[in-house]
Amino acid sequence: MIAATRVGEPVQQTITLANVGGAATTITGVTVDGAGLTLVSGPAAGTVLNASETSAVLVAFDAIAPGPASGTLNVTTTDGLRTTPITATATVAALSLSPDGVVDFGPVCVGQLATRSFTARGVGDGDLLLSAISDPGAPFAVVATGLPATVLAAGGNEVTFAVTAAPIAEGLRTSTLAVATDIPGGAPRVIEVNVMGLAGGVNATPLELDLGSHALDVTTSGQVLMLTNCGVDPIDFTNARIEGVDSQSFTLVAQPTSTTIAASSSASWLVVFHATSVGNKTADFAVDHNGQTSRIVLFGEGLTDEVAGIAPGDPRSYYSCSAGGVSALWPMVLAFAVVTRRRRRVA
Repeated sequence: MIAATRVGEPVQQTITLANVGGAATTITGVTVDGAGLTLVSGPAAGTVLNASETSAVLVAFDAIAPGPASGTLNVTTTDGLRTTPITATATVAALSLSPDGVVDFGPVCVGQLATRSFTARGVGDGDLLLSAISDPGAPFAVVATGLPATVLAAGGNEVTFAVTAAPIAEGLRTSTLAVATDIPGGAPRVIEVNVMGLAGGVNATPLELDLGSHALDVTTSGQVLMLTNCGVDPIDFTNARIEGVDSQSFTLVAQPTSTTIAASSSASWLVVFHATSVGNKTADFAVDHNGQTSRIVLFGEGLTDEVAGIAPGDPRSYYSCSAGGVSALWPMVLAFAVVTRRRRRVA
């Protein structure tokens, strides 16, 4: 009887009382029963309702709890009690964004443009309005048309927009954008965007990569190493390798399918860390191209079981290595920021 609303959006509904009899009756009381339902106003006790006359009752639904609500409108007259069932529903509006959280554009050559598409879906049982997207500022920009736009409940439609990154200088740039909706009491969804601007020539990123501190004999998930060609002609690369005193602690588990990188394009490798002894480990990823060598410094640390929180006798975790391609067991984690060199642990 009361139109569906969303949690946090209380509504009021007018209910009409009509005397459909042939004689007058007197209203002696009006009440409303039911959780979340209240009587706002109605005819006062002693109100006479002649034949074919009507009177209005105003009922409020607080919409605090999600789901259906029910109650009863009770009208007492000199002719007896009349009851009418009242039903109401509070739906939940919820937004899903993909991608969400921190969105890394990766390395982008200065003067080039990278675009990421975003999709908004409704994952609750109530519709919502995607009202606005804030400007993250240069070198980022939002490309969105048709806002505000309705996002239907339960994935009934998709609303898309895009964000571009066009670095004008080398180095890491970070910003945020806020996706505003009309969800009652909901704060805007904040997304962080990052891009690494690369100068002309060939660039290996990140400059340094810290694969973290881990228990011995545990292989980490794969992380990405990239070689980007910001020149105007294709380049060829050879002999990608791990060098250095602790090279045995780091392994390349995925290689590019081609040894040529087109202009404004990248090749990527996956590296994992596997310490067999305690302490800080360091090595270099190196790859040759056009008579030059690009390098990325790699860090990791092997921990004792006690420091790693592994009880004696507990089984260790292992990942399967695949040198021929990217396996589902190697989730890619983009890491383009410069990482501070690890300090050695003080005994």
